[in-house]
Amino acid sequence: MPPAPLLLATLVRGRYESRNELTDQSETLIYARSGAREVATRMYDVRAEDAKLPASAVWPVPKALHELHRLLATVSHVGSTKWQPRYIEVMLSPYPHQKVSVSAHWPAGWPGIKSDRAFARGGGQYSIYLESRLQPQLYALMDQQKDHGGIELGGSVWVMSSRIAFPGEPVWTKAFLDADTRGSRP
Repeated sequence: MPPAPLLLATLVRGRYESRNELTDQSETLIYARSGAREVATRMYDVRAEDAKLPASAVWPVPKALHELHRLLATVSHVGSTKWQPRYIEVMLSPYPHQKVSVSAHWPAGWPGIKSDRAFARGGGQYSIYLESRLQPQLYALMDQQKDHGGIELGGSVWVMSSRIAFPGEPVWTKAFLDADTRGSRP
């Protein structure tokens, strides 16, 4: 039986945590749908490279879920090209410490927090969507963030992180929100 139907036939928890207690690790999200059946699960501290490991090394992820992860992480098709996202989401949070130094300045030609590419997220946080062609410059800017230093933008100092913006996110993000309410229960 192929991994996807096997996964949909089993009870999958909404979230799997690694055994270590590290923060800011990669997280693998898997969303599968077959007819009316939908499964969404998160695996914290599990990366694409981990798909090559034996299932027992990726504790406590069930074997069927690990097999699906391996299939998705290693799929190769002759003539395929590397997918490039249209946008990268930059998440900005107010710097949490009172004593802060500015490590770098947001580039003048990039969309700011008042642009049509910016969205307020609550708690003083913002998301700005940059064209993916700016990814190398964004990563270079992020490398300039130092301990107790942030990025200056619009007269404020921010902590910055980023992620790829995927097409169709509204369709599957609800499934992950539902999975989050399930937590560790199948």
